[in-house]
Amino acid sequence: MLLKRKTLRIERVAGNRDYGNFLPSNIGADKLYYPPNFNPISDISLEKRRYVEIDVYQSINKSETNMKYNNLNKIPLIDEFIKTYGKTINEKASQVKDAKRLSNLTINFISEEKQPKSSDSLFDFSEKNFFFKICSNIIAYHEGNCDALNLSKEERFAMIAHELGHQILVPLTEKDFLKIELLADEMAVQLGLKSHLISGLMKFVSCEGMETINQIQERIDHWSHYCPVKVDK
Repeated sequence: MLLKRKTLRIERVAGNRDYGNFLPSNIGADKLYYPPNFNPISDISLEKRRYVEIDVYQSINKSETNMKYNNLNKIPLIDEFIKTYGKTINEKASQVKDAKRLSNLTINFISEEKQPKSSDSLFDFSEKNFFFKICSNIIAYHEGNCDALNLSKEERFAMIAHELGHQILVPLTEKDFLKIELLADEMAVQLGLKSHLISGLMKFVSCEGMETINQIQERIDHWSHYCPVKVDK
């Protein structure tokens, strides 16, 4: 069951000690889950103000997303990422508008070694600045190039999260390149990897011949002065 935090502004009714009567008519008391140690009767009815605000948790009817991960090359880093963040990513995927599309998606991870023949035409691992890329449901990881750039484990986690963000957080209708990249970055940020995302991007900027250096710098500037990315509805 998923819970959504909600702040309610409620009008006191003198002498009424039934907390259910304080709730808006469109939200049933049985659908609300109160924070620990919250006593709705005493905490609301003893207030002297006409209006009070409380935080509650409302159940939302959304099916859980069950994205699967297939580590085709048995890369230890990928196994650790999935073990650490897989469940959280599925929970976040359950809350997006496009959750149904993601519900039974399998993400395949490949590296420069023993890449499946089906991916031959999708990725060119000979590219100088190839680190992580996503195409459809396949995420490609160039371990050798990441080693050469001295990316830390956490920085690599942030980049993997970014690629997953392309699948989960970026609307299919979004066309603005920078906004697409920032929305994908949100996945790393939501997983608590913002500082590692920034430090990893700074290493990318130092790469000779990096084609998107200006956009990467804009991403660094954005996350260094964090503000949420708005999605057009």
